[in-house]
Amino acid sequence: MERSISEEERDIKEIIRRAVRAPDKKGAFRRETLNRMIALIHSPHPSIRILAAGNIQLFFNDFPDLEEAAINAVYDLCEDQSSKVRMEGYAAITQVSRASSKWIKRNADVLVQLLQSDEPDEVLIVKKALIEHMDMDPKVTLSVLCDQILPADECANNEEQVMRDRLRSLVLTFLTGEAKRSILRHAMPGSDAEAIVVEGLSEAISLLDFEEIQAIVKDLLLLLDGYNPWSHGIPLLNAIIQKTSHNLRQDLQNRTISLVTTRPLLELCNHLVDGKYVATPVDLLRFYCSSLTSRLTLQQLSPDVRCWIICNMANLFEVSRDNSATLNSDHVLAALRKQIVDACPFLLQVFYSIVQ
Repeated sequence: MERSISEEERDIKEIIRRAVRAPDKKGAFRRETLNRMIALIHSPHPSIRILAAGNIQLFFNDFPDLEEAAINAVYDLCEDQSSKVRMEGYAAITQVSRASSKWIKRNADVLVQLLQSDEPDEVLIVKKALIEHMDMDPKVTLSVLCDQILPADECANNEEQVMRDRLRSLVLTFLTGEAKRSILRHAMPGSDAEAIVVEGLSEAISLLDFEEIQAIVKDLLLLLDGYNPWSHGIPLLNAIIQKTSHNLRQDLQNRTISLVTTRPLLELCNHLVDGKYVATPVDLLRFYCSSLTSRLTLQQLSPDVRCWIICNMANLFEVSRDNSATLNSDHVLAALRKQIVDACPFLLQVFYSIVQ
């Protein structure tokens, strides 16, 4: 049996060698060879399936009417019972994308789904293939990746939602981990790749928990060369403020006096405006004034949180005032100053009760 498999492999390799050298690239012999490679995907012998996987791309471009059958054969390899065959299938996806760039988007989408594999060694191969796709076409590949972390359709059932949530977590881990170097290389200032990453991740913030938000902000977005207040920082800050507003409502409804889900987001906002200086402090100060300084809100919070809020607001006002000329925000600060002054009697009362 072993000898017959070896002979079959030898015969297939000879056919491939002759087909590669055939002068008529669209001739019958090469067409027949591609059809045979597609058929061999279903061979009972893993070594034959692996051989077919590595050679489909040699003839893929020459016969457009066979492309769909060929690519589906490659996808079948990725679901093979043999791990070795599956990994060859992942590599074959990349080979097809190199052979014909029009397949990059569809192939990248398939690879993203394969991140859900339970085999660590296979996941490494999938991630390598995704990075190679990013190098081939960063705009298309990053769009596919970011699409996976955006809100799901409202009609998705519970099972689909659980699967999408898991995949979103896997994609975020990939983006802020193994893919980070490639992203930073391609997402140059003003590039389409940069816009896709910034807009896609910022739009997804409403879906994410704090650890995920912190990871995409600190481990990816703030590392981009072109990150600045006007093009990216302000929209990012406003996205986090919207998420903070939602969490604040939940904390108050749940009578969480320590603002357990709100405070970490506020600290991240403070980091953006008074640590990294990638966003103007005015919008954050406005949120403090409108949502955190009312008597009704402060009375629901623990003393240390009240003190923390008041001190933060004072610091934000100072930072805003110091930068008002640069930010051209004097008129906005004047309105916020009035709000703060109007609230001062109660704020001072709160602060006095804390320090006593």
